[in-house]
Amino acid sequence: MSRKVFYTVIAFLLAGIFVTFGIFLFQRDMTAGKVDAALIVKSRQSGFEFWEQLEKGAEEGAKEFGVDLKVDGALSEDDTEGQIAAVQRAIAEGPDVLILAAVDQDALLPYAKEAKEKGIKLILVDSGLREPVEDCFVKTDNYEAANYVGDVMGREMGAGKVVIVSHARQTTTAQQRIAGFERAILNYPEIEIIGVYDTGDSTRRSYETTAKLLQENSDITGIFATNQISAEGVSQAIEEAERSGIYFYAFDHSAAQNEALEKGIVNGFAAQNAFNMGYTAVKAAAEASRGTLRENVIDTGFTFATRENMREEEIQKLIYPFV
Repeated sequence: MSRKVFYTVIAFLLAGIFVTFGIFLFQRDMTAGKVDAALIVKSRQSGFEFWEQLEKGAEEGAKEFGVDLKVDGALSEDDTEGQIAAVQRAIAEGPDVLILAAVDQDALLPYAKEAKEKGIKLILVDSGLREPVEDCFVKTDNYEAANYVGDVMGREMGAGKVVIVSHARQTTTAQQRIAGFERAILNYPEIEIIGVYDTGDSTRRSYETTAKLLQENSDITGIFATNQISAEGVSQAIEEAERSGIYFYAFDHSAAQNEALEKGIVNGFAAQNAFNMGYTAVKAAAEASRGTLRENVIDTGFTFATRENMREEEIQKLIYPFV
């Protein structure tokens, strides 16, 4: 073997050793620097696709950013006591970060403060608290999104009577969406909002409430639903009532709402990016724990989907995430 070949072989061997050693150090550092985080969601009921997608995004973020993630939460968005218990369990385990989607802006506040007092970083996702105690809030701008939906509805309707079918009104998401929608409708003096109906976290209650409203009020021409669960109930009621001329707009997509959009039952909905919301919340959690967090509010945006644009590639990716 010539001296040149010998030194070349040695150089390659040394390079391989350094690369292997570097990978070992990186993996060791990642393990040593793992962040423990607890994600407490608003609902773990089967079929609530928004929360299922948010959890998937959070799990993907956990893999990417070196986070040991434990998911817990309420059985439904009506289950305030269940979520409080989940937060208490998380605090007792002492994670580095608590990621919380509060079902009640008031009831969860003392427990959020307790977590902070114990040195746990706090990331809010989707829904907020009465006081800004968090390190970062990852959310949709619910007021602006609902205001946009209300403006579209106002321009399409022009005149008529509208009802709002809401999910649990103790949440900031419901409050902000109602407020944003109502503000938009003020620009259309020929449109009257005749009632706001809280149907909690039940598609059945939303369906029954809407069916009764349509039966008793033949002059209702518009409905706004504030989340996936309430919207699915409204869609079912409208379809069964066979009432033409109803302008129906909503928040959130799902398999059922996508079908309702294709059928023309719902005219349009504000589609949030739940996967990205979960992913971004975990990224913020990792940064908060490691002292590199630079933002205290992160807006993950929304897309307005209609029957006309739902086949566009970007909207297809958002509203059909499993395809």
